[in-house]
Amino acid sequence: MQRDPAPVILFAYKRLPHTKITVEALQRNPEAKDTDLWIFADGARTEADRAEIEETRSYLRSIDGFRNIHLTERAENFGLSRSIITGVTEVLDKCGRAIIVEDDIRTAPSFLHYMNRALDHFENDPRVQSVAAHGFPPHRLDVPEDYAYDVFACARASVWGWGTWRNRWLDVDWDMASAWKKRDKISDRALEIAGRDLRRFIDKQLAGKLNSWDIPWSYDHCLKQRLCITPVHSYVENIGLDGSGEHCGPTEEYRQDLDKAVAEPRFMAEAVSDPDIDEQLRRFFRRKPAIPREIDRALRKFGLPMLFE
Repeated sequence: MQRDPAPVILFAYKRLPHTKITVEALQRNPEAKDTDLWIFADGARTEADRAEIEETRSYLRSIDGFRNIHLTERAENFGLSRSIITGVTEVLDKCGRAIIVEDDIRTAPSFLHYMNRALDHFENDPRVQSVAAHGFPPHRLDVPEDYAYDVFACARASVWGWGTWRNRWLDVDWDMASAWKKRDKISDRALEIAGRDLRRFIDKQLAGKLNSWDIPWSYDHCLKQRLCITPVHSYVENIGLDGSGEHCGPTEEYRQDLDKAVAEPRFMAEAVSDPDIDEQLRRFFRRKPAIPREIDRALRKFGLPMLFE
């Protein structure tokens, strides 16, 4: 019997134009009609947000093109961390695995096919914690020409279109102070491979200067020496870096060519990291962002906070 596609979880707030692009891109995936879509629309942070929130929710109530649509409209503002942890936990409790996007992620037509194949292929690989759809821009990562696969195993989690399984997610210690006490020499080495900048973000989280769900999520990969399966060519593009955001000016730095997304990706039998790619990523994560401060803030807020310091 053929397995049902993994459900898609969409987190939305008030950016209607971006939400429409995100939903319409998902609808163009052939698997969408057989896929359950779970939408979590967060409540208003301020009174000034209410009109845009209602406009966005009105659109979300009208969409079709999926097998089933489950829409949760929060009465209060959960904020991004609580919203994601609560929403992903709810769906994984019911479904066992899930694909997650936020309202500023444009996906390729082969996104759902790639994600479902990867979730199937690596589900029983104990070294894999998550699957990413976001690939590094080619000017930042030069994959060797003789590399045999269309994905690589990365020590760093990615959260611009990603997926995971219930047994990985429910085992995470979201209390950063508690998780940090579990560290040992092996997890310290994994943290070094994942990028020295991640340690700085952990320190800020421990000091109460940050409250981000993806810092403990990324550290959990290190703590358990697990990997994130990452595509060589991206299946997603973050469209929230266009100047529309509250803290964000326009940038072309992270533009992706989704036409290069591989329709039938080649996976390794078991997740093993590539030394050359690991070294390039270590250098990448050590770099200071050559982008304006307001864009750096927005990147931290809306997707990959630990990739850009």
